[in-house]
Amino acid sequence: MIALHDDHAKNIRRCFNRAALTYDQNCQIQFTVGESLIQKLAVLQPYTNHIIDYGCGTGLVTAQLAMRFPYQHFYAIDIAERLLIQAQNRLENYGIQCLRNDFQSWQNRSINFNLVFSNLALHWSFDLKTILAAIYNCLVPQGLLAFSIPLAGTFDELKNITKNHFFEPIIIRQMLEEIGFNEIDFSEETIQKNFESIISAIKAIKAIGANYTKNKIYQGLRGKNFMHNLWQEPVLLTYQVGYFIASKI
Repeated sequence: MIALHDDHAKNIRRCFNRAALTYDQNCQIQFTVGESLIQKLAVLQPYTNHIIDYGCGTGLVTAQLAMRFPYQHFYAIDIAERLLIQAQNRLENYGIQCLRNDFQSWQNRSINFNLVFSNLALHWSFDLKTILAAIYNCLVPQGLLAFSIPLAGTFDELKNITKNHFFEPIIIRQMLEEIGFNEIDFSEETIQKNFESIISAIKAIKAIGANYTKNKIYQGLRGKNFMHNLWQEPVLLTYQVGYFIASKI
C-alpha cells in the first residue's frame, strides 16, 4: 500500500519534471527571492564548511550560494531528476554533489552541516515540522538553517479556483522554537506580478512546476459565463514570502 506522502511526492515530482524545459525562463521571482535570502545570510558571515541546498531545482540559486560562501563539501538535492540533470550541468565546476531525493527520505548520517539552505521549497514537504526537526538533527551546534517559504496570503487571488495551504509566520516560528532552534532573523516581503488573465497566471505557475495542489476547487456550479469571465479577467498575483534564519542551539 502506498502511503499518502508517497503519492504527494510523486505528484510534485511529476509536475516539476514536466517544467524542466521552461523553469529557467519563468523563475524570476524564485531567483530574486533566493538572492535576497543569500544577502540576508551574508550579513551574518556564517561558517560554511559543509553546505546542503534542499530543493535545488536547476541550480540557479545554488550557484549563487556557491559563489558567495567558501565550503569544503556541498550537497544539493531535489526530487525531480530532470531539473537535477540541469543542476548537475550548471554546478559541475563547483564541486557540488547533486542527489535525487526528497526531504522525507534524504539522510546522510556521516555528515553534519554548518548551513542548510532552502529557497521556496520546504512548503512542498508533507510535514513541515518533521522536516525542520530532521534538519535540526543534521546541523552542527551553532549551525544555521536559512530558508524562504511562501506564507499565508500567497496566491489568495486563486483561492476560488485552486490553492495550497500556506502557514502564518507565527506558526513556523513556533515550530522552530519547539524543535530547539534559536531564531536569528525573520522578515516578510510581498511580491506581486501582473498577468493578463488567471489562465496566464496558472500557465506561468505550471511553467516552473509549482502547479500541484492537494485540492482543486473549480467553481463550475456557478455557470459557464461566470467561469469564462473569471478566467479571462486580469489578475495581480501575490507572493507573501517569509525569510527565516535560525541556528541550532
